[in-house]
Amino acid sequence: MTSCMSPHHSSYEFSKRTQSAIGFDLLWNQIHGNCLTSYGRAYIEEDPFLSTVEAIEIKMEQVLAAKEWLKNASPALLGSVQEIRDFLNTAQKAEILSAVDLKEVAHTLLLLSRIQPALKAGRASAELMGIVDSLHDWHDFALAIVRCFDEHGHLLSNASPGLKIAREQAFELQERMRTKMTRLIEALDEQGILQDPYFTLRNERYVLPIRSGAMGQVEGIVHDTSQTGHTLFVEPSANLNLGNKIAVALGEVKVEENKVLKELTQTILSRVDEIFLDLECVGQLDATFAQGHLALQLDAQKPIVKQDAKTHSLYLKDARHPHLVLQALDDNTQVIANSISFAGAQGLVLSGPNAGGKTVVLKMVGLMVAMVKAGLPIPASAESQIPLFDGVIAMVGDGQSIENAMSTFSAEASALKEVLDSVVKAKGGQNLLVLLDELFAGTDAQEGGALARASLEYLSDAGASLMVTTHLEAVKRMAAESDASRGTFKSMFMAYNPETNQPTFHLHTDGTGQSYAIQTAENMGVPQRILRKALMYFHGVTAGQERSFNTLLEEKDV
Repeated sequence: MTSCMSPHHSSYEFSKRTQSAIGFDLLWNQIHGNCLTSYGRAYIEEDPFLSTVEAIEIKMEQVLAAKEWLKNASPALLGSVQEIRDFLNTAQKAEILSAVDLKEVAHTLLLLSRIQPALKAGRASAELMGIVDSLHDWHDFALAIVRCFDEHGHLLSNASPGLKIAREQAFELQERMRTKMTRLIEALDEQGILQDPYFTLRNERYVLPIRSGAMGQVEGIVHDTSQTGHTLFVEPSANLNLGNKIAVALGEVKVEENKVLKELTQTILSRVDEIFLDLECVGQLDATFAQGHLALQLDAQKPIVKQDAKTHSLYLKDARHPHLVLQALDDNTQVIANSISFAGAQGLVLSGPNAGGKTVVLKMVGLMVAMVKAGLPIPASAESQIPLFDGVIAMVGDGQSIENAMSTFSAEASALKEVLDSVVKAKGGQNLLVLLDELFAGTDAQEGGALARASLEYLSDAGASLMVTTHLEAVKRMAAESDASRGTFKSMFMAYNPETNQPTFHLHTDGTGQSYAIQTAENMGVPQRILRKALMYFHGVTAGQERSFNTLLEEKDV
């Protein structure tokens, strides 16, 4: 079976800068943190983007299956699967694994054998079982290794006939030595020669604690002294021959233990390729559960996925920004859903009030396109349609750079140059989604509007799909004119409620929105004196008309 093999990944135009701009990196890091094993985290660290509709749909079905399974069960078993790849790599270098390492490998293999039964017990779907259907049954194989060790990880004597004989012989000699030492202690203790009436081991030799002043009364070899120097640890000469036999016997025990460890290492090595493959399956399963956990939090659905972005328009129905959904879980709030449709247009121009949600919607579109490309369900209606773009390029935020001596405008122009170069490089921009937030807002409105319009027309002529947020009248006018003639661009706007003086965060189609900058400033706590002056200047009121204008504002409670 090849169910655990990594899916085909695509060459995807999606820079780290864009991933950060639209929040994909944060979402992927959360999935990474949801993994219970090092194998799952390694799987997540691979290139996430898939190349075909078939691969994406298979992945989404697996994630949705994990989502359903997690509603009634837990993958806690995976949390006990330890990292053993270093041990396997050591074995492949013809090195002998230690008893502790071998036992760890065996216990991990036993856990792998429990995964399929655990999934079946939880009534896992065929999509989820398909990830692990090639897992091997390691129960008997691993149990044969585990039974060679005690609970502390030490080799048992019955691990091999040779080890059993060697240990019995060593034990018999040690018993003889203990008997001799006990008799000798009884004799020497009466003479006041011993510091204490016991024997001990030094360098695996049996020794007695002799008073330093009585050394001449016991013939033997000094192996050690106490810290005070008052006690000498002496191996009596009468025991040297038996001590040597014990040393030889213990050497034989070590030889037999190494033989067992070597044989067990060879046993592992004989199936090391299968073990590595099964660990990849565990990684994929763990990663799928981590993605399923996210899908459960987002109440994510599988959209309609189309291969060609040039013949199928992007459509998001009742879409909610993933990060806002996750935040709402903690805040116990509701996230406003919006629908976005290109409806045959090549570009969307989104206008509306400051702090009204334009950038949030822009990022949401890019994030959901990237999520689908990575095989993740999205928090939107299953009627949504996502074409497979060959890349996403986002220009979001103030690019001012003190280090590079760039103003906001200079940095924006430099960033746009990079976008234009990427579009040209990508076969004329075909199948690219370009997201531009407040393009050229950092300069004179008239010049900025002219530059923005010319740039958008260039990008559309190059074949890129576009979405841009703006306050510039030139850009809004271009979109409105194009929209009216069913041309390249379509207008959309974020709504504002003049009665509450607050944005509604609802997206509306077929129209342009005001910026409501003065009203937003008021919501942010700007002093009334400044706001009234601003309204006066905005409406072209002269200094001589100021008093009557203020009276009018007071009457209207503005």
